[in-house]
Amino acid sequence: MRTYRLLLFLLLAGICGGCVKEKYALDINDNTNRVISEFTEGDTAVMHSFAMDFSSGLVEFDLTELRILPRSNASKDVQVQVAVNPVLLNTYNSDNGTSFEIPPASVFQLSSSEFTLPAIGKTARLKVKLDPSAVAGNSYALAFTITQVSDGEISALRKDYLVELKVKNAFDGVYHATGTLTRYNGPTTASPVAGVIVIDEEKTLSTVDVTTSDTEMGQYGFTGGFMFLEVDPVSFAVTVTPSGISPTFPSLTNAGTCSYDPVTKTFTLMYSYLNGAGNIRVIEEIMELQ
Repeated sequence: MRTYRLLLFLLLAGICGGCVKEKYALDINDNTNRVISEFTEGDTAVMHSFAMDFSSGLVEFDLTELRILPRSNASKDVQVQVAVNPVLLNTYNSDNGTSFEIPPASVFQLSSSEFTLPAIGKTARLKVKLDPSAVAGNSYALAFTITQVSDGEISALRKDYLVELKVKNAFDGVYHATGTLTRYNGPTTASPVAGVIVIDEEKTLSTVDVTTSDTEMGQYGFTGGFMFLEVDPVSFAVTVTPSGISPTFPSLTNAGTCSYDPVTKTFTLMYSYLNGAGNIRVIEEIMELQ
């Protein structure tokens, strides 16, 4: 009796296992017969990032990739239509509390709205023309949607592509800042010292133009003030001024020698500002590119 039950169990297990394998095989065959076109990195909820070197005038850039799904058995080329989709960007802004904008026609041009995805190879590059000098300092992003294909279908999951546009000058990047902030109980350095704060933090320099970057003023944990660092391309002297993009102190200025070393990619700075009470703060810091 025990032997009979064992044989029956093994027989049923074999039948059920065969059913599972057969269903799995049918799903695979179904997917390969469907020709699906998509953005390789498409995602409605994800904002990608594209950084370009600083230059003036429209330049063509290789932005991202379109493809036929790799497991699709494509027998002929597929023509794919792509359109800029401001509604997609507005939805992303609403969901994430951002304020990205599509750049104007003078700043951005779509090189072509139709792309050929070959049956062999299956991929094509989406190219755009951008003016980096006009992108710098603005919150620009692009949003694309696949609107039409000549064969097969459009991916339900990867039909959209979002990308933030960034520009990099020679100083753009993440720096480690060390130094001190000296607090005075008065408007000049002749006033009594109220205390010294040690600076040891990382900060990001963002491109404003070919010689100027925007970053936080140096004070550990301080987020209320930002500054422009303008580098003279000949002497590499640095001019510290109030940020024209972010909140800052109008009195911010050089308080000593400020320079940039292009070999070590290091800023050596001494600058000052008056706080809300009119007391002077003097910052001495060294910022090294990481």
